[in-house]
Amino acid sequence: MVIMKVKLDNLLCFNNFSINFSYPKKIVNSPLDCENLTGYPNFRYKRINILMGSNATGKTAFGKVLESIFRFVGSYPAYALEDLISDASAQASFELDCAVNGSLIRLKGTSNGFRTCNLATKIVPIGKRDSYESCIEKLNQKQFSNVTDEISKLFDSCGMLFTSVLTPDVTISSFDSEQRNLLLKVLRNVVRTMDPSIEDIVESKDLADSYIIKRGRDEIIIQNGKLLARDKLSTGTADGVSIALALAMLMLHKYGLYYVDEKFSFVQSDIEKRILSLMIYNLQKDSQLFFTTHNTDILEMSLPRHSYTFLRRSKDEKHAIDSISASEIIKNNRLSLRSAVENDVFESLPDDTLLDDLG
Repeated sequence: MVIMKVKLDNLLCFNNFSINFSYPKKIVNSPLDCENLTGYPNFRYKRINILMGSNATGKTAFGKVLESIFRFVGSYPAYALEDLISDASAQASFELDCAVNGSLIRLKGTSNGFRTCNLATKIVPIGKRDSYESCIEKLNQKQFSNVTDEISKLFDSCGMLFTSVLTPDVTISSFDSEQRNLLLKVLRNVVRTMDPSIEDIVESKDLADSYIIKRGRDEIIIQNGKLLARDKLSTGTADGVSIALALAMLMLHKYGLYYVDEKFSFVQSDIEKRILSLMIYNLQKDSQLFFTTHNTDILEMSLPRHSYTFLRRSKDEKHAIDSISASEIIKNNRLSLRSAVENDVFESLPDDTLLDDLG
């Protein structure tokens, strides 16, 4: 499953918000392959999505909303989105376009609070020569209908990994021996890269779905993806566990969507770039990676311009969020994307004028 477009209104910090993950024109000699649905060469989508922006611009919130939508459409009850509604006195809504199994699906949810939410859908088949834009034309001609059990099961089966928290249907005990060995190898290599004082990581013989980090006299338990004694590790090392889990799940192809949210704040820039490269290399076809960061070194990676999206506070409304793709502003590939960001071409840098008075 891949996400093509998201519209949000009155959900967390998003009001009248829209973000598009398609790109209309094929890029010659693109540094990133497989940016179209398998078997549909004209149906192009942004496979890697680097989300950047200053604090409080919705990078984490966007992932939370996506995760809640997936849970809501899947097996969760009608009030699953209730906590996300910003203004309880107004209607909240979302609209999600996604492509899966040769079809384009549009889901529309609206809620007036009080634990009620209406959910409807449109579906059109994707033709062999169709683009996302041509499918939208067909989609707009159809009427919304009720969501079926098949669509709910589809969202459950595709799955979304948000900030390395494993969903209930993915348990380590369900892995075969080869998968468990890979998970252990990734944990060892990533976490010991973050913290050379870690002596070893081993699978627990006594606790189910658990691994043990060994460092001196300390034994820190990771149980089904959760670090049970985070305070015994530095922030960077603890984040390394989350990073390792996300990378391992991606390498094992356990999910269709991956949202890695600012797990590298306490990690050296070169390590962040290397692990992101590993994630990109191992991402399977017809999947997507969302990666939020403040690290401007990521801008120098060999990725298409459309892979970078900037979230920012809207000029029109003080409490609204806008999104802008780098490819919409920087048309010339010879221009430095990093220089554009540092010169605030995308107007995504924080306003620090209040600090002037402290000088």
